[in-house]
Amino acid sequence: MLKTYIQLLVCSLAVLGLFIMEPYSLDAARIDELRTAIQDHRQEIELLEAEIKEYQRTITETEREVRTFSSEVARLNTIIKKLQADIVITERRIDFTEALIEKLSIEIVEKEEKIKEDRVRLAAFIREINENSSQSLIEVLLANASLSDFFSTLHYFNTLQYLTQQELADLRISKLEFEEEIAARAEEHQNLAALSTELQDRNAIEKTTRDEKAYLLKATKEKEDEYRELLDDRLEKKDALEEEIRNIEEEIRITIDPASLPGARSGVLGWPLEDIALESCFAGGQGKANCVTQFFGNTDFATKNPQIYNSKGHNGIDFRATTGSQTFASESGIVRAVGDTDTQCRSVSYGKWILIDHPNNLSTLYAHLSKITLREGESVTRGQRIGYSGSTGYSTGPHLHYAVFASQAVQNSSIISKICGVPLYLPISPPNGYLNPLSYL
Repeated sequence: MLKTYIQLLVCSLAVLGLFIMEPYSLDAARIDELRTAIQDHRQEIELLEAEIKEYQRTITETEREVRTFSSEVARLNTIIKKLQADIVITERRIDFTEALIEKLSIEIVEKEEKIKEDRVRLAAFIREINENSSQSLIEVLLANASLSDFFSTLHYFNTLQYLTQQELADLRISKLEFEEEIAARAEEHQNLAALSTELQDRNAIEKTTRDEKAYLLKATKEKEDEYRELLDDRLEKKDALEEEIRNIEEEIRITIDPASLPGARSGVLGWPLEDIALESCFAGGQGKANCVTQFFGNTDFATKNPQIYNSKGHNGIDFRATTGSQTFASESGIVRAVGDTDTQCRSVSYGKWILIDHPNNLSTLYAHLSKITLREGESVTRGQRIGYSGSTGYSTGPHLHYAVFASQAVQNSSIISKICGVPLYLPISPPNGYLNPLSYL
């Protein structure tokens, strides 16, 4: 009798796959290939990131030089190279994500098969236990020739129960891992869609920058004196336009209840760029990619202390940001308006800009963008990409102009500009509607 039970136990375990388990993989070779590809893509991305960082350093250094035709062309060439590297790194990130999705898909199929097999084994255990559980201990004792056989039979039943519990625990773990891999694959599909959109954006930005270079070459006839005249003309129009806007804004009267605005504290608004330093690029912020080139207020390089804007100072903060840097919404809200002053009056104002209203009664402006990825009326979430920094409008180099308003004060207007000779669509506000971004970042 003992021999019979031992044989039955061995046969049961062998049938249930617990003694001999073949290495399980639907496509182990392909998994290994994908792991290698993922690692290769990761290394290539790291090399490209180092290359882009070097381009950014070069662009930053050239911004300090006196602007000449040759230096401007050299700067544009470097920006174009950097944008081309941005395109390649985005392509590699797409390759990386596609390989990761394929690897996850294979692993998910394998996990599904394993769960099926776990269920079959578990069902077999349960059947075996049910078939033998109808006998009482007395019946089992009487059915065995000796006490030794009786205890061997009890050990067999206990072993089956233990293995059933283990199989159930393994099944739960496999199911949890399966659900996690399903969620990971869904997230990577979202990443892939975002990267595909980003690739289109970066191709468009690179083309726009090449067009800008072509325009410069044509407008200046590649002559230094023509370039100098072009710069002087832009500066003169920019100053005159700002005076026009200033006169209009000073005529606007609006009372703002301070209680309607958030208290001044860090974190009310999130960073509009990555790797930000709220320090001057010329005094302590050099180590950060996106430091401050001009503070809010009445001097070019004001301190971090809150200042009152009197309509004659800088109405926001300028962050150094190379063309193509991703720009993010500082808070959830609704896009009130988007515009591009270059389509009405080239190189004298904000260029491409976005104005977003937030539930906390603040509105944020992002200007000099190279590309806008939102439309008027769209909802945005804090940290969502809304565009890419650039140097559209009047700009001495790539940067992000970031302004904060009391929402009730800012309005979008078509200004009849004598300087430009056409209506110019852009946000305006009375002086008391401009707020220091450093009060909220």
